[in-house]
Amino acid sequence: MKDRDSLLEIYEIVQQAVHAQQLPLASDGLQLLRPFFHKGCDTYFRRRLSVCRTLIDLHLPISAERLDILLTVSMVHSLPVDKIPAGYNDAMFNRFSPETRIAEVVDILRQADEAGKSNYRLLQSNGYALMVRLIERGVLVEKLYEWPEEDARRFIRETREFFLPMCLYAKENYPEYIGAASILMEKMRNLCLANEALLNRYEGVERALSNEILSLQEENASLRRMIRSFQEERHG
Repeated sequence: MKDRDSLLEIYEIVQQAVHAQQLPLASDGLQLLRPFFHKGCDTYFRRRLSVCRTLIDLHLPISAERLDILLTVSMVHSLPVDKIPAGYNDAMFNRFSPETRIAEVVDILRQADEAGKSNYRLLQSNGYALMVRLIERGVLVEKLYEWPEEDARRFIRETREFFLPMCLYAKENYPEYIGAASILMEKMRNLCLANEALLNRYEGVERALSNEILSLQEENASLRRMIRSFQEERHG
């Protein structure tokens, strides 16, 4: 995703694809989402729409009905209540809670969020939830260079420990996801490697600068001792 793409531009790209393929659930989700733009939560909406855009760009060999479910779940699940404008979650709940296909996947993702590291077993049980979570990781890794070092290293470690194996699981157990899972796995692996190299490089530079500062401090202390000794000799 290019930084110059605004939230509205991503929205319009997704909207065009949804309309072109006549996806009714995703169309309703987009209509409900649009009025809440620019109300202090664009980061969350941008991430959701970026997942939708990736889903479209991957050209998964699945039916329009299944794509409709994937896109809709990507829009409505796991949005933090305390950071979303009043009315958004209620609007989404009122529209999609009767849709059992959507509600089931959203509930699995919710349980996975609450389960911690054991969530991967939950995700493996449902192809929709698995693909949404893998694409979300693929979107997040694009911005890894902006993260604080400690958070970035934890993200890289978790990606290697859990998400790369999940990509392999998707390839082995969901034939329709072989291509997408391969692309996402390479993307995660390569961006984690690149960001880790940058982190190590900066860590090395920081260490070198710290050593240089320490050396200068020691030289400064030595010079002060020499000056003090010279002054004592003059006045002695």
